[in-house]
Amino acid sequence: ILIIEGSNLLKKFKNELKSNEGDDKSKSIDFNYQKTITNLIALSFIVCFMKSKIPFELVFAGKEVHEGEYIPVFQKELGDSFKYVGLVSGKTKTDFLGSLDVFVMPTYFEGLPVSLLETMSYGAVPVVTSVGSIPKVVNSISLSQTENRNINKNGIFVKVKDVDSIVAAIKYLHENRDVLASLSANARKTINENFSTERYVEKLNSVYTSL
Repeated sequence: ILIIEGSNLLKKFKNELKSNEGDDKSKSIDFNYQKTITNLIALSFIVCFMKSKIPFELVFAGKEVHEGEYIPVFQKELGDSFKYVGLVSGKTKTDFLGSLDVFVMPTYFEGLPVSLLETMSYGAVPVVTSVGSIPKVVNSISLSQTENRNINKNGIFVKVKDVDSIVAAIKYLHENRDVLASLSANARKTINENFSTERYVEKLNSVYTSL
C-alpha cells in the first residue's frame, strides 16, 4: 500500500471518500495516534477501509498533536460515521471505552501502552502490531487457521506499516461476529486476571515480602 505524506495524503483521503459512501454503522474503532508515521498509516487505513464497504463508526478521543490537522477533515467528510469526543474522563470515559468493539493501534515502536490495557479491560478487541511489550498482553489468532483458534486468544496482530493487514483484520471481525465476541471476552479476562489493580497490589506485596 502506498503511504502518502502530508497534505497529499489528506487530499487523497478526501477524494477517496467522495467515491466511497458509507452504509449503516456497525463497528466502533478507536485510534491511538501519537506518532507521525502512525498518523499516516491510520489515515491510509481509513481510505482502504472505506473502499471495503464495511459499515463503521470512527471514534477519536483525546487531543490532536497539531490542532486542526485531522479532526476537521473527518468531521466534514465522514459526517455521521465520525465522532470526536475530545478529552474524556469519569463516566464519559467509561461510557466511551465501553462502546468500543475494536481498538486499532498500528504503532511501530512501543513499550506497554496504557491505552491498550484500558480498552481491553472493557472488551475492545485489540488489532495491533507485535512490537515492544504488546505480545506480553495480546495473544493473536491466525486468520489462516480454522481450528481451535479462539482458545485463550484475545486479539489480532497486524504487520508493521501494512495497511492491508489492518483492513483484512477488521473485515474478518466484521464477518465473524462469534470470533469478535470470543476475543472480546478473552481480552477482558486477560486484564482482570493479570493487570487489574488487585493483581498489581498482589504482585507489589509479593515483591516487598521477598525483601
